[in-house]
Amino acid sequence: MTEDEASESDEDSKGDVKSDEETLTFTPPLPDEQYSKFEMASVYLLLGTLSTLILGSLLLPSLFWDGFLGPMVWDPVNEDASKGDAGYNPFNTMLFTSILLLTAVVLSAIFRKSALPADPRTILVFIPWVALASIVRVLEDSELYPESYQILFISPIIHFHLAIWLTISAALGGWAARIPESSENNTASILSGRHRLISISMLLLMWLLFYSPALASDSEIGILWPVIALICSVMVATWLSAEEQWGGMERALLTVGWGGVVMGFGFWLQFQSTPWHPSNEAAWWPVFIILGIPTLICWQMFRMGNSANLRMTAAGYESGVLPKGISVVEWEKGEPPEKEEYEADARIALLANPLVLAFTFGQLCDGLATWMGIDFFGYSEKHVVSSQIIEWGAAITGDAGAWLFFLTKALLTTILIWVFTEIRVEHRNRHLRLLIVLALLIVGLAPGLRDLGRLMLGV
Repeated sequence: MTEDEASESDEDSKGDVKSDEETLTFTPPLPDEQYSKFEMASVYLLLGTLSTLILGSLLLPSLFWDGFLGPMVWDPVNEDASKGDAGYNPFNTMLFTSILLLTAVVLSAIFRKSALPADPRTILVFIPWVALASIVRVLEDSELYPESYQILFISPIIHFHLAIWLTISAALGGWAARIPESSENNTASILSGRHRLISISMLLLMWLLFYSPALASDSEIGILWPVIALICSVMVATWLSAEEQWGGMERALLTVGWGGVVMGFGFWLQFQSTPWHPSNEAAWWPVFIILGIPTLICWQMFRMGNSANLRMTAAGYESGVLPKGISVVEWEKGEPPEKEEYEADARIALLANPLVLAFTFGQLCDGLATWMGIDFFGYSEKHVVSSQIIEWGAAITGDAGAWLFFLTKALLTTILIWVFTEIRVEHRNRHLRLLIVLALLIVGLAPGLRDLGRLMLGV
C-alpha cells in the first residue's frame, strides 16, 4: 500500500467514526403518564411500610404498638399535646423522614400524571400553608385549643391535618376553573365569583372548626382582634380571588392559605392584648433578625440571578429543568442544540428561582430562630440531630451552643444552593423537585416560624 492510499484509508476510518458519533442516539425520557421503576418501588415501599405498621399494630399489638409505635411515636406526640414539648427520638425521626421522602416521590408521580402545575412559582402557593401550620402550632403552645382536639395541632399531625384542607381547597379550585359553556363574555367575572365563594366558605369553615370551640370553652379569650382578623381574611381572599394569572388550584390555595394566616394572626394579637395563659415577656425585636437577614440574602441572590433568569424565560427555558424530550444522559453525553444557550445562564439564573429562594429563606430562618431562642431566651431543642449539634457547640464554647446549629444550617443551605445550580432534572421530574423544596420548607420554615412565634408571644 502506498503512502497516499494509507492516508486515504485513515481519512475514511476517521470519517466512519465521526459518522457513528453523529448518528449516536439516546433513549428519550419516559412519557409523563408512565411511572418509572423508582417511582413504582417507592409506591410499594410506602404502602408496604404503612400496611405493616397498621396491620402489625392490629394483629400483633404487643410487638408493633407496645414495643415500637406506642412509646416511640404516639407517646411523644400525646405528651407534646398534654404537657408541652416532648423530644424526638432516633426511631420516630427516621420514620417521619422516610415517610416524608417516600410521600414526596409518590405524590410527584401522581401530580405529573394528573398534569398538575409544577412551575417554579407554584411553590409560592404552598408558603402560606406552611406559615399557617406554624401559626396554629404556636396557638396550641399558648393553650388556646381545648384538650379534646389539641393533638390535631401537634407536629407532625398538624401537617397531615392541614394537608386535608389543602387538598379540598385545591380540588374546589380545579372545579372553579372550569369555564362555563354558556358564558363567552363574562368568563373572568364568573371564575372570580366562584373563587370568592370557595375561599370565603373555606375560611368560615376553618373559623368554625379551628377557633369557635376555643372561644366557647374559655370566656376569658377576647374576640376583638379575632373578629377583625376574620373580616380582614375575607377581604384578602376576595382580593386574591381576582388574580387571573394563577390557575384554578393555585388561586384557591393562595386565597384560603393567606386568609387562614390572617385569621390565625388575629389570635396572636388577641393574646398580646388579653393573654389566656401565663407567658414570659414577649420579644418582637428578633423578627428583624430572624426574618430580616434571610430576606436581605434572598434579595441579593434574586438581584444576581434575575437578568439571567429573564433571558432563560424569554428563550422558553426553565432553569435547572431540561427541555422536554431530552434525557439527562443525552444532555451530559450528547450535544443537543439548546445546550450552549441554556448553560450560558442556567447556573446564575437559579439564584433567582423561587424554589431556591424559598428553601434558602426557610433554612436560614430556622437556623437563626433556633440560635436566638436557645442561646438568648433559654428555650430547648427537641430534635435529635439538632440537639447533638447544639451540644457540640456548647462543648466548644463551654456555654451556649446553638450558634453552631446556625452555622451548620448556613453551610447546609450553601451546599443545597450549589447542588441545585449543578444538577439538571428531566422535564418529567419537575413535580419531584417542587415537592422536595416543599419538604425542605416543612422541616425548615415551619419550625423557624414557630420558634419566632413563641418568642413574640412569650410562650
